[in-house]
Amino acid sequence: MKSLDSLSVLMLGDVVGRVGRKSLARALPLLKDRYDPDVVIVNCENATHGRGCSHEHYLELLKAGADILTSGNHFYDSKDVFRDYDWSKLVRPINLGPEAPLAGARTFTIKGKTLTVINAIGCAEMQGYYERPLVAIDRVLKGDSSAFRIVDFHAEATGEKICSARYLDGRISLFVGTHTHVQTNDERILPQGTGYISDLGMCGLDESCLGASPERAVAKVVNLVPLPQEYPDNGRGRVEGVFAVLRPGYRCESIIKVRAFAEV
Repeated sequence: MKSLDSLSVLMLGDVVGRVGRKSLARALPLLKDRYDPDVVIVNCENATHGRGCSHEHYLELLKAGADILTSGNHFYDSKDVFRDYDWSKLVRPINLGPEAPLAGARTFTIKGKTLTVINAIGCAEMQGYYERPLVAIDRVLKGDSSAFRIVDFHAEATGEKICSARYLDGRISLFVGTHTHVQTNDERILPQGTGYISDLGMCGLDESCLGASPERAVAKVVNLVPLPQEYPDNGRGRVEGVFAVLRPGYRCESIIKVRAFAEV
């Protein structure tokens, strides 16, 4: 149950392509009516044909009802991030390096309460050159005095996610994994009070392989050929994530999985 000093959060997984964007736009008003969140945070890193998020689609997701957007390893796939647009609601991975555009951690004021959102890319099985994520997160936490803190940990390995969450337990309010597009069944509150789930899942085509056309995705796996993936424009969309109620002192009072469907 929400109290005056709590913060309720609806966090949704990676938005994949047009079906992901449109199903989010259709499902989010219903989810807001059901859960009445104080803030909605959505991972947008696959919003533009599965590869990054253009500024046009950034604005589309905000119009659909997202308050804050996070990203991941496809952050650089949209060259719009280098252009002089307003990206003030986007948090990109903090461990991309000191020359990366935009911010890897941002503090927002939500109904008079301060919330810091941090996005980070994991190390295990992730291609690219990244600073160690926990070192980068520690650097933010040392200088942060927000009442609430959330980490979107964009990573492949569930083992890395739970170990990282245990390391941060009691110092952040909520730790959610993204990237795999597969919603996990391990939502819980860790011993020191931090809310946790290994992966939020996705907002994308329901009958798919991680939001992509099954035919092309299966052929890629069977033949070991790096075929470009196809992202259909229409179909039944699936919207997944968690709803959590956070309390001061970096504690999570409750966390439940969320799933909804919409035809687009």
